[in-house]
Amino acid sequence: MPLDIYSQVNDRIIAALEQGIIPWKRPWTGRLPTNYDSGKEYRGVNILTLGIAEMVHGYSSPYWITFRQAQKHGGHIKRGEKATYIVFSDKKVREVEKEDGTKEQKIYHFIKSFPVFNWDQTEGVPKKEAGLALDPDRDLIEVCDSILNGMPNPPAYREGGNSAYYAPNEDLVNLPPIERFKMTEGYVATKFHEYAHSTGHKTRLNRPGVMGVAAFGSDDYGFEELFARQVQAHGQRGDVAIAISTSGNSPNVLKGVEAAKALGLTTIAWTGGTGGKLAGMVDYAFVVPSTLTARIQESHITLGHVLCELIEDHVLANPA
Repeated sequence: MPLDIYSQVNDRIIAALEQGIIPWKRPWTGRLPTNYDSGKEYRGVNILTLGIAEMVHGYSSPYWITFRQAQKHGGHIKRGEKATYIVFSDKKVREVEKEDGTKEQKIYHFIKSFPVFNWDQTEGVPKKEAGLALDPDRDLIEVCDSILNGMPNPPAYREGGNSAYYAPNEDLVNLPPIERFKMTEGYVATKFHEYAHSTGHKTRLNRPGVMGVAAFGSDDYGFEELFARQVQAHGQRGDVAIAISTSGNSPNVLKGVEAAKALGLTTIAWTGGTGGKLAGMVDYAFVVPSTLTARIQESHITLGHVLCELIEDHVLANPA
């Protein structure tokens, strides 16, 4: 029976979400999943598939290898380890006869899948370093750990993979290895951030929005922080953040703007009615003077088209 790669990717995403693994912030280095032999980073859906596997299993290495490649390098796959499937597209060219008797070439595209294993799943395969290690500030780390070690009933802690998250079902804080961080401050800040999430566990503060994360599709794990964490992960001083809220009072949008302003981004609001809280928070507010949701959102769509056209005109007028 052929492998349904789409179902596999969906299943992996859902499994990760059900564990509460939603890694937005990344103040650390670390390359994308990479083929051990060629040194080339994987592309497309394979980045997602292998990245999720790294998160769920806590793999420390970004390198992936096939069964035969492991043997070629004098090693083998550990007994009982399961493969992760990747896909690649290929094509075949066939010559077919047309109705008039002439022949033409037809190209048939198809997708193949095959299994790979993370380096952590191997034995005897030489280790490859992912990059230069951080020279950490040990004094700062000692202060951080002394505070966290004083936490009553602390969660389990693990370092591995390339993502930071708190998994409430396992009551587990996971961080990438310290050597992957760009600065010690980033390591310490991320560690405190994830431990803060753990305080919402049912054995501690039992905070709503933490323990309900197991249901895929629910408004759970820090939903109010959804946009804030994305802004923290990708926003840089000089960027522009556009916040869209029909009422201007959506809590997750407001928190996203707070995060953007803290990072020094220029903030713009698209909202409606009287603008709500959002209009007073941003640098520039576009308020549609209507109480009808449909009219407000139609105006926002128009604004989106205008913005795209202005950007296209600028890019075409100033080609790189």
